[in-house]
Amino acid sequence: MKKFPKDWGKTNKGVVVCFGGVFDLFHYNHLLALERAKSYGDYLVVNLSSDKQTRFKKGIERPIIPQEERCSILRALRCVDEVVCFDTEELDLGKVLDTVKPDILIANEGCDDYDLICKEKGVTVVKLPRITIGKCTTEIINKIKTN
Repeated sequence: MKKFPKDWGKTNKGVVVCFGGVFDLFHYNHLLALERAKSYGDYLVVNLSSDKQTRFKKGIERPIIPQEERCSILRALRCVDEVVCFDTEELDLGKVLDTVKPDILIANEGCDDYDLICKEKGVTVVKLPRITIGKCTTEIINKIKTN
């Protein structure tokens, strides 16, 4: 996987937004969420959950799509400027923030885990409600399993 540019914080001009997720079995809600995140700034950096993180959060049957392929799908989107993926079991938000140097972190409404570290790093947290048009990945997987 391509390394994140070391000079990112010095070379970009504009507002950098960071938004994370698994993005397994990419679907319409994923696209809407990414486009909404991009609307908060000039550059959207996606913090992709690694295969290890996904198994830790979602169980041993996930992800369905390996991280290299999920990364390629995300990079192909016009709204995504860069993708980072740390091959760790648990999210290290401090490492993500130190690497990406975002101005804004997009988090799901109700997620208060990021507030303190973002405040310490001078990053604004924007909390957005989950998009509920259609189905989420887990519902899609369950529907496939039952049919």
